[in-house]
Amino acid sequence: MAVAEFRDECLVEFRPLTQGAGWILRDVHIERNAPTPLTLIAAVESKCDALGFARIDEVVGGDWKSYRRFTGELEWG
Repeated sequence: MAVAEFRDECLVEFRPLTQGAGWILRDVHIERNAPTPLTLIAAVESKCDALGFARIDEVVGGDWKSYRRFTGELEWG
């Protein structure tokens, strides 16, 4: 797992892709127990797209909830 700071507003969580294929944007975190504003998530996703990081596109569909649950249960070192 890797964590980066974005505009002093949030922490961005990345997980490694298999076979050294790079990183995927996993989640955006702000202060404890506060919902992350959708505009902030969109800004992070836009920046990750510009830098070439893979991300989960919730709009496209698919079974991403299973992926999120699976990766949340793993200990990535």
